[in-house]
Amino acid sequence: MLGKQAFFDKAYDHTLSFSKQVCADLKRAKQKGEKAQKICQQSQPIKNTLADFTLAAHAYSQGFEVFIMQAPKGADFNNVLLSQKREL
Repeated sequence: MLGKQAFFDKAYDHTLSFSKQVCADLKRAKQKGEKAQKICQQSQPIKNTLADFTLAAHAYSQGFEVFIMQAPKGADFNNVLLSQKREL
């Protein structure tokens, strides 16, 4: 009888130990998820700034292309810039 009881106690301890391990693993996974969410929220301003920069760079590039197309053929680029500056 004592042998059976010892077997059940050991099995119960093993189950309890496994349950504690699963709970600890779930807690760690939850903490990692929360940490990743915080990092994502903190990086949002960086993403917005990068998007603004990309949009501005694209607009600048298009404006520059239009400027070059409007420049007279065979004109020295420095002279074109100086003439544009004087007009402003």
